[in-house]
Amino acid sequence: MRFASLGSGSKGNATIVNAGDTCIVIDCGFTLKETERRLQRLDLSGHQLDGILLSHEHGDHAKGVGPLARKYNVPVWTTRGTGQRAVLGKLSCLNYIDVHEGFTIGELNIESYPVPHDAREP
Repeated sequence: MRFASLGSGSKGNATIVNAGDTCIVIDCGFTLKETERRLQRLDLSGHQLDGILLSHEHGDHAKGVGPLARKYNVPVWTTRGTGQRAVLGKLSCLNYIDVHEGFTIGELNIESYPVPHDAREP
């Protein structure tokens, strides 16, 4: 399993998680152009993403999710509360998760859990 931060801070957050043939991005708070530039530094493109996991609706985590998902037809996973609050636009594949249940994206088994934060359902 490999991890790489595309960036972390008030101007944007995104983390790549790669396990076997599965590659996801957790959050995407950068513009599409900036996300593509940062992916390219890791020799990745949006075509290689199997999913986007959105942790909560704040802009520095969510701003680029919709544009990235639409351009590369990448499915998105998030909670219903986050999905209702985040400005994602029309997505071809939006999967709602339960914060008390695990789920799978490709070769990644993901365990989710609720956390206290000033967001709807992080």
